[in-house]
Amino acid sequence: MNKLEFNLWLLVLHPDKSIEPMNHSYEYEYHKEEITELLLNKYKYYPLNLVLDKRYEKEFKLIHSTEDISNANYQTLDIGINFIRLNNKLIYKGDIEDENNR
Repeated sequence: MNKLEFNLWLLVLHPDKSIEPMNHSYEYEYHKEEITELLLNKYKYYPLNLVLDKRYEKEFKLIHSTEDISNANYQTLDIGINFIRLNNKLIYKGDIEDENNR
């Protein structure tokens, strides 16, 4: 069993026209070692694309999300990746800013 965690930031527009930044985490499980190889090699520069790839969508099972998708009453204006972890190991540091990146 492998665990893949995405932490994303979103900029959303609510029905009252207010704009809000949000952060959400999504945890997936998968079984095939082929997926691990793809994440670390072919998709290493943008691992989220593997989860979004229609050929592999049935390989991933969503086990936890901080976002209540059934009750989301907003429009996503922008989205980015904070980080991605594979089995609790950081494999992708996305849009996180620190003093060394400025």
